[in-house]
Amino acid sequence: MTVCTDYSMGVDDALLIAGISQYDLETRRDMVGAVLATEGAGRLVEMLAQLIGMANSVAENSKEMTDFVLISEYGAHPERVGSINLPSIIGACQGVQLAAKCDPAGACHGCAYRLGSVANQSPIATSDAEYVAENARGFGCHAETDAHGNATKVCVGHAKAATALRDESVTAPAKRTFEVWIEGYSVTGNSSKAQSYGEFEGATFSEAVEQFLETLSDEDRSYFHKSDDGQWRSWGCRLFDNEKDARKAFG
Repeated sequence: MTVCTDYSMGVDDALLIAGISQYDLETRRDMVGAVLATEGAGRLVEMLAQLIGMANSVAENSKEMTDFVLISEYGAHPERVGSINLPSIIGACQGVQLAAKCDPAGACHGCAYRLGSVANQSPIATSDAEYVAENARGFGCHAETDAHGNATKVCVGHAKAATALRDESVTAPAKRTFEVWIEGYSVTGNSSKAQSYGEFEGATFSEAVEQFLETLSDEDRSYFHKSDDGQWRSWGCRLFDNEKDARKAFG
């Protein structure tokens, strides 16, 4: 897979991102929100696009530097250094999906199923784990190996994830039909009443909303998101599974 490392970030954006990066998640949200409020969505979109290219470039440069040190300082053979499972942005995104599969309690500190670990951000480790997702013993623990580097025990996180996947397939809830409504709004000079998007199937309302989103264009779909509290929204308007709740605020 080709890694896109192109970016041409402006000095002002670089200074802003450098400042934001030094704070915790909640503060970063507030600071990014302030950029959105004062500078508009356009600048935020540009910053994110540039930041992703920069992050990819940093990951690739880290790999190049690691290879250089291993070859020049430790005499490693050039054909072997490419097998090192270094983190990448794509690997980290795959790791988010992997970590969501189970509670990592009991797993080693560096488990691929523990969000933010080195293995959890490695594209090779996360791809291997996903490839054998249904085999509880198919993925070994990298923390306990023999003299040849082979795992001597099964990865705890993987075993738990495989068990959860098996249990989920046995007890998967039946799908039902949900109505999908969006509440109205009233802002200066503009207003709208609640509207129905139709009926969609899903085991949960959230799944039904996802089915609804599949009917939209990419641009229209981008206006919808699921908040941290689990509430689906389009801009500031909430989605509901019934007309009564959708009409409570603005009719």
